[in-house]
Amino acid sequence: MKFDIRILHHLNAGPRAYVYLRFSCLPRRYRYQAHPFMIVWCTHNIEERDGRQHNVTDLTFLVQPQKGLTARLYRELELQAKIPWRTFHNLASFDGPYSQDLHLERYDIVVLVVKGIRIAGVLPHARYLAYRQRHDHDIKERLKLASTANKADLRNSAYRDATRKVDILWVLEFNRQEEWISDKLRNLQNLDPYRVRQPPSADPANLHSVPILFIVTIQKSRHLSR
Repeated sequence: MKFDIRILHHLNAGPRAYVYLRFSCLPRRYRYQAHPFMIVWCTHNIEERDGRQHNVTDLTFLVQPQKGLTARLYRELELQAKIPWRTFHNLASFDGPYSQDLHLERYDIVVLVVKGIRIAGVLPHARYLAYRQRHDHDIKERLKLASTANKADLRNSAYRDATRKVDILWVLEFNRQEEWISDKLRNLQNLDPYRVRQPPSADPANLHSVPILFIVTIQKSRHLSR
């Protein structure tokens, strides 16, 4: 199952970040249980409320329902799908985020191999590397227009990652799993629209990075879609 939670402030969530969620909308036996959920995708937006603009963070989670809380949460989400006006707004609380950074940006080629639901633990790394690459590209564009006094600060704000290529090999357990993150794959493509079209800069004063090539290979299941 996939669900989103909106937080009414700016929250930084790196790769492999997870939070402990509590759902006060669930029955009493589950209401005070805090379970860890890994953040698959994190986006930041501006929301207008009461005539003022506020920073908000949208977190996406991808979970394989088991027993107990996740099974009950799945049933609640199914009910919400049948009753659109029923929402979880203000009915979830969290603790975190916590994470363990593998520093994949230090490697020239990154190969991520995963099967089924475990894509939830891989996609954040791809998003993180794409975001950093997009940031460096934006810095390069700003350097062209910046005054001499500001160029040093701009260069110091760049990541200058070593990563040049990211391969994601995702083996599906059944074909419909591809639908889980189809929108996130499009977002990943939007983060890295330059791909391999732009050559390295010949100017040594510029950043010494080139766009990352993302290759997503999805191996279809031999079984019929469920």
